Amino acid sequence: MNDVVRLLIIIVLVYYLVKGLLYLLFWQAALRTEARGLEMKRKRMEARERKKQRRAQERNKEE
Repeated sequence: MNDVVRLLIIIVLVYYLVKGLLYLLFWQAALRTEARGLEMKRKRMEARERKKQRRAQERNKEE
């Protein structure tokens, strides 16, 4: 009986260890995805701003 209890405890501990490691892995992946998304958004906004500035310069040249 004592061996069965030890085995059960080890199995439960391994389960929670793997579960915790998977949680950390998914959390890190989510952070990286969020950071990439924010970087892409920033680049799009900068591209829009440059495009607006070019259009404004072209309008000023035409006048």
